[in-house]
Amino acid sequence: MRTQIDFNSLPNQFVVKRSHDSGSVRVVKDRSQLDVDNLKIFLNKRLKTNPWILTRECPYKHVKPQILVESYMGEFVDYKFFCFNGVVKCFEVAFDHTDTSCRANYYDRDIKRLGFEHLGYPQDYSRAICFDPVDKMIAIAEELSRDIPFLRVDLYDVNGRIYLGELTFYPDAGYGRFEPMEADYTLGSWLELPQRRSFFRRKTS
Repeated sequence: MRTQIDFNSLPNQFVVKRSHDSGSVRVVKDRSQLDVDNLKIFLNKRLKTNPWILTRECPYKHVKPQILVESYMGEFVDYKFFCFNGVVKCFEVAFDHTDTSCRANYYDRDIKRLGFEHLGYPQDYSRAICFDPVDKMIAIAEELSRDIPFLRVDLYDVNGRIYLGELTFYPDAGYGRFEPMEADYTLGSWLELPQRRSFFRRKTS
């Protein structure tokens, strides 16, 4: 499978990503400065990988690998809501969202700072963040996550408009780590899985 995109027909600013993974995103803010050959090499390489094989993420198993080109929305802050059985317990605010410089702060639903730090995404509370849309976002996240044991709902605030970024059942394929270690226990304590009868339980006569 090869990337067959007429980059000359695209607008000056756009976003390129693939349909069957997380993180393979390239933001193009000036097409005249784009190294098309290098981008094609990256995309063709990513088209050959499959998260189902690498990390056993079953929702990706039957997704057809494709390249998606989307409009550039401008700069935004990414609000990620951790919902447990339809209730937001905490949320992350991520900014400077690139592979090398992303920062992430954690708050409870009352916008009080939590001591969590996601390894690889350091905190930065010096950054001015707008919390005006948080109440509305919490309502949206809780509606989308109703009756689901765990769902992370990612929302963007772009010039006063709220956009859905992602819904995920297992952030970082379940391998994400937090510091201090107690943060992992706190997050785990919020998870209440439904009771299901084991398929392997023998019937007693």
